[in-house]
Amino acid sequence: MPKGDPVSATQSQTRPQGHPDWRKVGLIAAVVVAAMLLLTAQKSQPDLNIDNGAFGLPTPPLDSEYNGTHTLISIIWLGAVGLIGFGLAIREYRRTKVALPLFVTLSAPMIIFPEVYFDVMGAVFYPLSESDQAFNILGRQMGWFIVAGWFGFGSLFMYQTYKVISSGASTKMIWLAFLCACVGATVFEEILQNMGGMYLYYGNQPLIVLWKLPWWWTPCNAGGVFLAAAIASRFGHALTGWKGLAMILITPASVGGFYAAIAMPAWIVTNGDYNWWVTQAGGLLTIAMGLALLAGVIRVVLDRDPFDWSGHDGTAPARSAPTERPTPAAAGVAGGRGVEVGSPV
Repeated sequence: MPKGDPVSATQSQTRPQGHPDWRKVGLIAAVVVAAMLLLTAQKSQPDLNIDNGAFGLPTPPLDSEYNGTHTLISIIWLGAVGLIGFGLAIREYRRTKVALPLFVTLSAPMIIFPEVYFDVMGAVFYPLSESDQAFNILGRQMGWFIVAGWFGFGSLFMYQTYKVISSGASTKMIWLAFLCACVGATVFEEILQNMGGMYLYYGNQPLIVLWKLPWWWTPCNAGGVFLAAAIASRFGHALTGWKGLAMILITPASVGGFYAAIAMPAWIVTNGDYNWWVTQAGGLLTIAMGLALLAGVIRVVLDRDPFDWSGHDGTAPARSAPTERPTPAAAGVAGGRGVEVGSPV
């Protein structure tokens, strides 16, 4: 009789094939959350500077200084990153003659328009400059830096996600593509925040884990571009040729929708004077909702089991209606009258 752990064998049999061991996932999640909270606790509480007028909201730091040199450097390197994504899309177009990846990457700068609303609700402020003004919405002056920022991050990581999904990769690889976008968003923002003089977070921001970035923003940004890329991949059959221009609307709507679905807990604590634990709970809840929503996107948009990490199904561009098998009599009639087998006679 072979030796083995009967408990482990029973658990392996009850766990669906390809699904992770949820006990290990829960343990890893608990360790990550504990580490995030410990690192956040090392940071000093920000000065809220609450406006005690009509609304009682944190006041934007209007006296913060704009740094033109840092802005120019960031526009250059972020633009270069965006051009890498666009260049990869051009290479694919030359090989396949499919234009959709071009529109996916070029749609990234359109995220600047919902960005204004994220900034108002999430307490982000851009120092003012008369020489650097792209547009003005809701009384917020938005400079050219944010255009380059979304082009750099969105173009590269939307293309990456689009390629992973379109290639029929495993569901595990799709989750890893999202994780790569999260890491990229965090690295990009920590670099920009530590350079200074371009934008800053204010208010009661939760989960400032490393230096200056509140980490609840990461799943919002990465999840939004993931949703846009997933829609492009799943419905590419309907976005052929110039129809791909629809990504100009789909991409900002996807990012805006992802924020709207998960950011409310973090928005609430950011704009109020809450104790430390409630503040961090708001950030953690937004992250948890982001992961849950991503699983929903994989299930609904990509037609996959989000927890079957070995799965390759559901990558076809459109669902096919099930085909009924004709009875022998119907097959004979169809064959005699020149009608397709399975067609109504």
